[in-house]
Amino acid sequence: MYRFDKDLPPLKALRTFEVAARLGSFRLAAKELGVTESAVSRQISLLEEHLGVSLFEREGRGVKPNSRALALQNAVAQGFDLIAAAARDLRPSTRAGYLTVAATTTFCSLWLMPRLTRWNARNPEVSIHMLSDEASPSIHGEQDVSIVLGYESTMGFDAEMLFCEEVFPVCSPDYLDRHPEITDIHQLITHPLIDLHPSHWKNKIWSPMSWEYWLAENAIAHKETLKPTLYTHFPMVLKAARNGMGVGLAWQHLVQDDLEAGRLVRPTDMKLIAKDRCTYLVTRKSAQDIPDLRAFCDWITQETHSLRNPAARG
Repeated sequence: MYRFDKDLPPLKALRTFEVAARLGSFRLAAKELGVTESAVSRQISLLEEHLGVSLFEREGRGVKPNSRALALQNAVAQGFDLIAAAARDLRPSTRAGYLTVAATTTFCSLWLMPRLTRWNARNPEVSIHMLSDEASPSIHGEQDVSIVLGYESTMGFDAEMLFCEEVFPVCSPDYLDRHPEITDIHQLITHPLIDLHPSHWKNKIWSPMSWEYWLAENAIAHKETLKPTLYTHFPMVLKAARNGMGVGLAWQHLVQDDLEAGRLVRPTDMKLIAKDRCTYLVTRKSAQDIPDLRAFCDWITQETHSLRNPAARG
């Protein structure tokens, strides 16, 4: 058994280290913790002094844990998760009647929210609270469920793959009627293209899914210099496409409702199925036996069935 005053580093320094390592930035860590950047730096220095080793390397404008710190980062994250889980178990009455789900803002607004009426009809006694951000959420928060972009196996958590990205061009029905030639991909790329601004991808784990990337992955050569109109958020791309401003790239799960309602159409059958870019449902192992949580996970799995099995689409 360890001696508390000898083996265990200061808890405040450990908490600061976990946030800084996870975010890769002292500045962002300070923002999350509600302290100054210099306070974060002091806590890291205190921890490094206690351990007798350095823990971070500079990487561009951010930081990353060095090889010596990786084991500590994983252990600290798991330790805080176990403490949080135990605390939740001690106050079950505060959790009754709702589940908290963390996901990207785009996923929440374009996929989850339109389907919550079906969940509410089947489970009127359990409301869903949503936590969203532009970036994929950390699984180490206080939420019951995380819907994340990509997943690395983490002790204490279970993950289920919901679907992989399926990306294709879309436009308004009127735009296709006025420009039937865009059913040919080589003609399509001569038309006004709509794309996400590179800044949209700064907090993402994958390469930008731009028109250039999509064409290259589909082995479509082109001589034209592409100059798409750029937007920082995907809902803006959708709005522009619906309004007949050109052709945008879209994700099946995010435009499923638009396609079914006829607000958008696919001018070509070409698509990119990116099997290395998948979305996962992540929960804590300690919460597996909570009936409401299990019911929600089963419901999400059913709702995403057609995304995993294209043949099941109507």
